[in-house]
Order: sequence, then C-alpha cells, then structure tokens
Amino acid sequence: MDCTKVQEQMLNEMNASSASPEQAAHLAGCADCAKLWQALQVSSAALDAWTAPEPSPYFDTRFQARLTEVKREEAAAPKGLFAWLRKPVSAFQSNVRIAAMVTALALAVGVGIYQYPSDSNTPGNAAQVSPAVNDLQKLDKNQDLYADFEMLDDLQTDTSQPAANTNSGSKSEL
Repeated sequence: MDCTKVQEQMLNEMNASSASPEQAAHLAGCADCAKLWQALQVSSAALDAWTAPEPSPYFDTRFQARLTEVKREEAAAPKGLFAWLRKPVSAFQSNVRIAAMVTALALAVGVGIYQYPSDSNTPGNAAQVSPAVNDLQKLDKNQDLYADFEMLDDLQTDTSQPAANTNSGSKSEL
C-alpha cells in the first residue's frame, strides 16, 4: 500500500483504537505514517477527554435583553424607500454613500450630455431650421468654392487673357 491511501484510511478510522492489518503492515515499514498515526491517536484521546464548559448562568437573560433591544430599534427605525438615508451610519458607510451618489450624478450628467449635444449644427437641430435658411447657411459656408467657379466662367468667356492673370480679377468682383 502507498502512503496516500494509508493516510486516507487513517483519517476515516481516526477513532479506532488499532489499525487494520494492511495499515499495520505499512506502519511497520514507514516511519512518517507511523508518526502520523501516533499523533492522530493522541489527538483523538485528548478530544475524548475534553468536556465543553457550561455557559454562564446569566447568558440567557442577557441574550433575551439584547434581542428585545434589537427588536425595539427595528420598530423605531424609519420605514420607506429612502429609510436607509436617515439611519445613522459610520464614517466608512457615509463615504460609500457619498461616492455612490457622486457616481450616479456623474453618470446622469454624462448621459445627458450624450443625449442632448449643445452643437447647433447637428442633424437633429437641422430639422428645426427651414430649408431656405439651411440653403443660405450652406452657401455662406461654401463662398470660397463658388468664387472659384466664377473664375472658371471668366476663363471660358474671355479666351484672350492668359491663364496667369485670372486669379487677380475674380475675388475683387465679389
């Protein structure tokens, strides 16, 4: 038999006063297992000799008084959805509550900013502006682009001018 199987059997038969024949044969040849068996026998004997101490004669009286006090505190505690806010708390619990409230507020502000952006050029706000105003805003943004188109018109109508002089005249006309 190997040591692990013998040690498992020792733990299962800890209260037995003698080892089984297979265990006894193994214990005769293995000093480590023999030491363990001896220690288990000493521990078992010590546990058998031990007696539990009697509780204090006033234990029941004090326990009942404390139980009555706890029940009275529970009855006097505020009730409702936010009763936990009105209870007295320790400094650690107070810090945890404050941190939870600040986190909830930060989350609400973040969601609010995400849901309602302040930029007036967003697609959601463009629907409130009339199409004519929207077209005028686009024209105003693209003024430089349209000015360059006028230069192309000048080039097509006036072919006698060289291409190098076309940049000077078109922007001053606007």
